[in-house]
Amino acid sequence: MDLVTQGILGAAVGQAGFQHKLGRKAVLWGAIYGMVPDLDVLVKFSGNPFAEQLYHRGFTHSLFFAPLIAPIVAVVMRKSYKTGDYWSWLWLIFWALITHPLLDVFTHYGTQLLNPLSTYRFSLAAIPVVDLLYSIPLLLAVIVGLIIPKDRLAGTVTSFMLLLTTSYLFYGITCNSAAVDQARQELGITDRIESYPTLFQIHLRRVVVHLPGEVKIGLVSTYPGAKYPIQWFRYRDDLQNNHNFLELSDVRTYLWFCAGDCLIQKDRHSIKLYDLRFGVPGANEPGIWGVESTDGGHHVNLFKAPLSSVYKGNVFSWAYDVMKVSFGKDPRQLLENYHEQ
Repeated sequence: MDLVTQGILGAAVGQAGFQHKLGRKAVLWGAIYGMVPDLDVLVKFSGNPFAEQLYHRGFTHSLFFAPLIAPIVAVVMRKSYKTGDYWSWLWLIFWALITHPLLDVFTHYGTQLLNPLSTYRFSLAAIPVVDLLYSIPLLLAVIVGLIIPKDRLAGTVTSFMLLLTTSYLFYGITCNSAAVDQARQELGITDRIESYPTLFQIHLRRVVVHLPGEVKIGLVSTYPGAKYPIQWFRYRDDLQNNHNFLELSDVRTYLWFCAGDCLIQKDRHSIKLYDLRFGVPGANEPGIWGVESTDGGHHVNLFKAPLSSVYKGNVFSWAYDVMKVSFGKDPRQLLENYHEQ
C-alpha cells in the first residue's frame, strides 16, 4: 500500500488502542512506526537496478520484524517520554509495525511475510496499492478522533472505522472471485484466469487469461448489480519461442517478482517481458512495466510504458472517471474517453 495510507493505518491503530493510555502522541508515533517498514525502498539507491524488486517488502515486511524490533524500541520510547508504561509502548509499536505488511498482503504487489525463512511473495490481490476508498474514510476517522475531547470515545470511533475498512479488504477478495466467474462464463473455459484490482478503487477489475500463444486481458465491473460484458483485449504471447530469455538471471528475478504472471513479446529490435498484474485502462500495452533486452539478451533493463496519452493531459479527470466506473458506470464509457493513441 502507498506510504501515506500506511501512516494513516498506523495512526488509527495508535488512536484506537493507545490514545487513552499514552495521549495523542500515540497517534503520531503510530503513524511513524506504521511507515517504518517502507524504509526498505532506500535500497533503490544501492546501484542495483533490480534492488527494489528484490528487497522491497522483504524482511522489514516479515512477520518476524515487529516482534524483533518492538521490544527494543519500546525501551527507548519509555525512557524518552517517561510517561506510559513499557507494555503500552511495546504493543503500540508492535501493532503499528505488523499491520503494515498485513495490509500490503491485500494488494497485488506481493509481500515476503516469512522472510528470511522464505522469499515467497504472498498476495491476495484484493485492493490496489493506492485505494482512496480505503484511505480517506480511515483518515477522516483519525481526524474526528483528534477533535473528540474524550480519548476513549475517540478510540471507539476509530476502532469502528478499522472494522469497516478491514471488512472492505475482504470484500475485495470477493470482487476477484466475481470477476473470474464472469470471465469463465463468457469464455466457457477452465484455463488459468487471474484477477487484479485497478488503481484508486475496488470494483473495476483486470482479468488475465492465458491461452496458447496469446493472452486475453479484460476490464470488468464487479459493482453489485452491474451486468456489463467484459471488455476484452488480445495480445500475442511469444513465451514458447523464448525459453533462453527466461533463463537469464535478471529475467528469472523478475519472474519471481511478478509471480510468473507475464507475457513476452519479441520483435526485430527487442524482447519484452510484461508484468500482467499492473495495467491502466485504455493503454495499448499489456502492462505498465517489465524488463526488456535490445541486444539479444546480453543486457536486461527495467522499463515503464509511457502512459501520458491515456490520461490526455489530465490525470485527475481520468481518476475521477475511473471512480465513476467503480460506482456502477459502464467500463466502455471509460475506454471510449481514454484510449492511448
